[in-house]
Amino acid sequence: MKLNLDIIRDHLPDVYKTRSFGPKNKALSLSRPLLCEAGTNLEEGQLYLAYANILNTISATKNVYLICIGNQLDHNWIVQGAQILQIQHPQDFLTIFNDICKIFDRFDEWETALRNEIENQIDFNIQNVLRLGAQILDNEISVTDHSLQVILRAKIETSEKEQQLVTISDTPLPIDIRFSENIKNVCQIERTITVPYISSLETSETKQIRYYCKNLYPLGHFTGCIAVGESNHSFRESDFALSDYYFTYFQKAFLKYLQSFSPSESDAVSALRHLINHVPLTPAEYEHFTLHPDECWVCFKLSEKRNSRYMPKDYMYSTLNTLMVKIVYAVLCHDEILGIIRLPSKSDINTLVLFQELLNRMNYTAGISNKFTQIEQANFYFLQANYAAEKYHLNPEKGILYYFSDYTLEYMLNECTGNLPLSSLYSDGLITVIEYDRKRNTNYLHTLDVYLKNEMSITQTSKELFIHRSSLLKRLDKIRRLIPENLEDPNVRLYYRLSLALLEAANNNLLH
Repeated sequence: MKLNLDIIRDHLPDVYKTRSFGPKNKALSLSRPLLCEAGTNLEEGQLYLAYANILNTISATKNVYLICIGNQLDHNWIVQGAQILQIQHPQDFLTIFNDICKIFDRFDEWETALRNEIENQIDFNIQNVLRLGAQILDNEISVTDHSLQVILRAKIETSEKEQQLVTISDTPLPIDIRFSENIKNVCQIERTITVPYISSLETSETKQIRYYCKNLYPLGHFTGCIAVGESNHSFRESDFALSDYYFTYFQKAFLKYLQSFSPSESDAVSALRHLINHVPLTPAEYEHFTLHPDECWVCFKLSEKRNSRYMPKDYMYSTLNTLMVKIVYAVLCHDEILGIIRLPSKSDINTLVLFQELLNRMNYTAGISNKFTQIEQANFYFLQANYAAEKYHLNPEKGILYYFSDYTLEYMLNECTGNLPLSSLYSDGLITVIEYDRKRNTNYLHTLDVYLKNEMSITQTSKELFIHRSSLLKRLDKIRRLIPENLEDPNVRLYYRLSLALLEAANNNLLH
């Protein structure tokens, strides 16, 4: 494996005191050093090991890499653009040469081990690839999936014998709302980055931790992220070049991991997906939706808040399933987040408050259906949730939760119109009142509407219209002459109230 001067410097024994000179080349381009003596003809791009004092006898050469032993460094080499690692205090030449060769040996073994793990076709294990990375980088490494859920973690621990050990965990970590919000604030942009980058995240202990990250695109789209964190030591210059090199191997390993292992949804979420797609449920799947006598379901559909940095959908639905286990079941279906919520029949405020708080933090709103208990009827209630969710686009300032119960009459009016024009549903009497108001600039239609809404109460209607009782009676007498139907008939009143509601909805552009 080829290295650079930063890697050699950072992995030399601590007894060596070093300084670097010349331009920085972070590329891994250096093979094992050649020994340099007086009169040696130096080649560009080659690494040499030499005593500093012999450089006075050699013409300074550009683009040469030197490891010099001693304090007497000829500055002509620096001026010419040579890249130099100086070991200041005189050391045994052969000892230094052997220590440098040991560094190359270690990285050759590391590269071979990585290659062997990736080429292993029988018992490939991505945990072995992760362990090899942590051993060389000497820091914690975490891997997230497409939803930014941590699925693998390599940690550096010290044994009782003061030996450093790498432990691997593949147990998904629990996430709290605050941590999820922090991820939202960085991932919306960062998950689109295709080159390695440094990110920082505030932990629950309010401590900033830096990570060197590489988003994983082995299948041409975002499938996860690998991140090296400063858990054991702060980043050194060499860590970035080594991490880049390691990321290349890990991306290949992650592709094999995805091909051999497809992370599965919970059985309940899979059953919900079948229900939404009208796939018959098995008896075992029905068991996931068993309710206690005091419980019920509501359906929901999420909408992203306009002009906001909302949490990516694939992370959002996963977060709901993680944070509200066995209470919320959410799926991503046709790029829409749908789900059901288990609620106590009598008091559901605590559950919905938590649900609303989470949506607010992640910049989402939700349409909420009416309550139901028969899970096989869920698709009818998803229609309700979808209708309510659309109301956010008409009234984005209303809040976070949009309940279908607030729009039931409007929905009924929409459905009853069908393909008929609204005007064809109005009676002759209603049309007569509308035309009378239009021609004479009166307001009899509004008077009729208020009168019917107040259940034909003269007192209540006059108060609401701010007119005297006698004036109202004159108006009603005129209205009865315009309308042939008998308003004392309950069915006639129902018909007129529905017609007036249709007219109001049309004027407010609420009907399709």
